[in-house]
Amino acid sequence: MSGKQIDWRSPLDESVAKTQSGRIAFRPEEMALCKVCDRANSPARLNCLYCGQELDRPARLPETRTILRNPEPWEPAWNIVLLENAVGIDFHDISLLLAMEPNEIAQIVATNSPMPIARVESKASADSLTSDLAGLGLKCFVIGDAELNVDFQPVRLRSIKFLADGFSFQSFNTEKIAHIAADDLILIVEGIINRGRIESNEKRRRNSPSKVHSEVTMTSDERIVDIYVRGNSTGFRILPAGFDFSGLGKEMSQLAVENLERLVSAISALTPAAQLFDYTAVKRSLSLVWEIESRTDSLGLRQTGYGKREFGSISSTSNLRQFTGYSRLLRHIYEK
Repeated sequence: MSGKQIDWRSPLDESVAKTQSGRIAFRPEEMALCKVCDRANSPARLNCLYCGQELDRPARLPETRTILRNPEPWEPAWNIVLLENAVGIDFHDISLLLAMEPNEIAQIVATNSPMPIARVESKASADSLTSDLAGLGLKCFVIGDAELNVDFQPVRLRSIKFLADGFSFQSFNTEKIAHIAADDLILIVEGIINRGRIESNEKRRRNSPSKVHSEVTMTSDERIVDIYVRGNSTGFRILPAGFDFSGLGKEMSQLAVENLERLVSAISALTPAAQLFDYTAVKRSLSLVWEIESRTDSLGLRQTGYGKREFGSISSTSNLRQFTGYSRLLRHIYEK
């Protein structure tokens, strides 16, 4: 046997070694130790991978992307909201901190509007990230989902009448009247609610993939306006369907869309101090943090024709929760 030493490394191994010139792991002293289970975690984590305990993070390491778990839309969470930004901020460093792409951070900042920039599991994590963002030039604050309370909808209105010193709001459901002083109206938020619905039937056979047999798609767009007055966190809502625009008098049109625009203009003219926001202008940026609500419901086994049975399902989407969250967020800011 020859005494020559054999090199068992393949050309692929050498190629990998060359491409991995950078450090791909953390040193032991860089790891974050959990105080509860005593296990080591990546310094990029906010919570322990093993027990969920919040970690005391070491100083941020260069090029370390934070590991964030995005809570589901239905899970209670805390929102980090951008208020102001400094000139010349570094989108790259912020993207590492928030586990987002730099162009996404730039898109949110470019709205020049109060915007959620992150949604996290706990108040402590939100406070920690807010402090880090301040060091990178972004002024933010933290607000919980519970305070936005998007599941509690504003009072829907049936009509608005113009008075000498303000307005008369009539509830759509109870017909109760609320008298609103012009000086107390602080915020108007306009938007469009987009709803989608796909009803499908599919054939299911044993040992073969399911096959969609038929599908019906329906979409609808509805204009919406939320109005907030001082000292009222619930707010009021106008939907064109069923709303009485007779308060416009001679300015009333035959088209509900035109009437809604004229109504908002008339209200704004009498409340010059009220802030007016357009949700549609920031919807795309909002969706980077607050997802559009979607769900799929099973209809079970259905009779679809003579002697035919198929499994049915309905998939639906709506941005109503997102719009409500945005209007409540603005109310919180401008009420303060």
